[in-house]
Formats: sequence, structure tokens, C-alpha cells
Amino acid sequence: MTATQQRLTFEEYLTYDDGSDTRYEFDDGALVEMPPAIRLHRRIAQFLEECFKREIERLGLQWETGRTDVGVKTQKQNGRTTVRYPDLVVFNASSLDGGEVDIIDFAPEIAIE
Repeated sequence: MTATQQRLTFEEYLTYDDGSDTRYEFDDGALVEMPPAIRLHRRIAQFLEECFKREIERLGLQWETGRTDVGVKTQKQNGRTTVRYPDLVVFNASSLDGGEVDIIDFAPEIAIE
């Protein structure tokens, strides 16, 4: 995992595109490259997501899942902002609209890394 020397604001991060397929997490202004997942890792996350989706549907909850495509934004007491993309995240989507960027700024029900 490599971090860039370039420093961005959170707003700049939301629109950042370096022209490559590289995905980045955000760590207090620094871009942190996300390595690609190995096949076994991806298959385990997919299996767990399917299990959670079935249970969410069975219970009739307004929850959603995401696998490395939903970021979790946190802000520390020292003002440091980070965005991480867990391997799997389950979150309450009842207060979100369809046009929002898939970065939540509230605690998910579960995040698996």
C-alpha cells in the first residue's frame, strides 16, 4: 500500500481522477492506493455479502451492502478525516437518496476488512 505525496481536500478527493484504474482511500489529505483483492478473498466477501443480503431481505430492513464500493468516512477528534473501503459493509440506507456518493459518514451496522 502506497500513499501519495499529493495532499487533497476531501472535496477534491471526491472528484479525483488520475486517468488510471487505481483506486484510492483517503487519509487526512493523502491518497492511499488500494491493492487488488486475490480471488479467494473476493469470493469470501461475495459469500458473506450474499448471506447478509438474504437476511436483510428476510427481515425487511432498509439496509444495503457494499463490497469495496461503499466508503466509510470518519473524522477523528483531532480533525483528521479518513475514507476507507471495507471488504464488506452493511449500513442503514433509509436516510440516503439515490444521488449521493457512496461514502457514508455514519456508523455502519458492520464493516468487515
